[in-house]
Amino acid sequence: MENVPSITEAILITVDSPLRYPEGEWNALSARLSSRTGSFVFLLQSHLQDDHIDHAWSSFWKTLQERQCKRLVWISIGSQSIWWESIRDGVVWLREDARSSNAAEKLELYIASPLDARDWCEFLVEASKLGRGMSWLFLTDPPSSIDPIKEDRPSELNQGMRAKRGEIAELVWEFRRRGLNTDFAFQSRAESPAADSVHPVAMPLPRMEVPWGLSPMESSQRSVDSITQVVRREREATYRMGVDTIFGLGAMDSILVGKWLGALQHGHCVWRIGGRERDREFESLQHHIQQTLPAEYSNSREPVSPRSMGSAKLSSDEFGQVAWGEIWTSFCDLAIAGGPPHRGRLLEAVDRTQVEMDLDRYHLVVREIRRGIEEASGLKTLESEAVGWVGIECEDEDMAAWMLRAIIAENVMVRREGRNLFVPAGPQFAVKREIKNVITTLAKTVRYWRAR
Repeated sequence: MENVPSITEAILITVDSPLRYPEGEWNALSARLSSRTGSFVFLLQSHLQDDHIDHAWSSFWKTLQERQCKRLVWISIGSQSIWWESIRDGVVWLREDARSSNAAEKLELYIASPLDARDWCEFLVEASKLGRGMSWLFLTDPPSSIDPIKEDRPSELNQGMRAKRGEIAELVWEFRRRGLNTDFAFQSRAESPAADSVHPVAMPLPRMEVPWGLSPMESSQRSVDSITQVVRREREATYRMGVDTIFGLGAMDSILVGKWLGALQHGHCVWRIGGRERDREFESLQHHIQQTLPAEYSNSREPVSPRSMGSAKLSSDEFGQVAWGEIWTSFCDLAIAGGPPHRGRLLEAVDRTQVEMDLDRYHLVVREIRRGIEEASGLKTLESEAVGWVGIECEDEDMAAWMLRAIIAENVMVRREGRNLFVPAGPQFAVKREIKNVITTLAKTVRYWRAR
């Protein structure tokens, strides 16, 4: 009998990608990942027919068993839910087989966090090498209706529809957070390729139009090119290129290596007695809480109050200015921990035209916000190159990333560039309303950050 070489680790990549690539591109990606990690890499795509998927699964599990694999790392490009049952059942079967044969080691499963909006944004920008002058328009399917009767008890279809809408919204937000002009539009499910159209969106040129998660349909209903080609519209010409041409998968390599390392650190799937249950959700939640919330929340069993403590009164110093550094002795609970957001409605960025209509008033507002933030938080403020924003210099990028999430949860718009945050400012801002909202939110979130 021929000896089959054993493998210590296998990487399983499941693909349900919103971008459509030729199969050869995915195979090349697998080969590069195998070379960088030294692991056996197996890739499975969702568009395969059921009998082909079943055959691929059988071949995969047989290979792991024959080669006595000890560690499986699962990286999902796209949805995890459609694959979980097959992976769980396969791992359980191999663990039971190892137990019955009294094997010293059993297969361990490590699950990487799926690619999120930040990962996709990093990939698209890096792969395309496009500057800030390019607008981005993501084309997606029109929304299907969500059954209102099942809204409180979501069906699988309802959950899928909401997830798809949330994904495109998060992607657009991530691009905008990086200062890129971005939007999405619905691509019509036309009766013929000639009628294939996009719901109009006012976007400046040059513009990149990217098919994102468009459903495969018969060519008589939607042209194949519309789901596999990117359209680049210049002022004097329009170019069509394959997705693989403009967004080469080589830019995905470092992202997947990062997912692999993250899975080995934080994604170990703990199997209880019998090997049939997992405790990964609880372990992941504990890690997320410890990374996100101050110790007073992560180490406490006390309920978080969703009620506001009321608005603090403004007091003036001897020069008649608001004494921002003397107003607060305590704050409401953090919104990201379940406390009440500081504002009921989102304080959004101000349109440039509004600023230009009253520049004198705008500069007064900026000066007061900067003074208040520095007095109340101790952070240094910056002059923003883009009008309508006030810059804040954080201690490092970790602080800036945490502060961004905390400030957004308080219903104040914020964007980040490295270690610097930017909050809105406009000529219509009043001291007792918007100016106070911005300063209070910064003072509150900085206080909780330093308590971590």
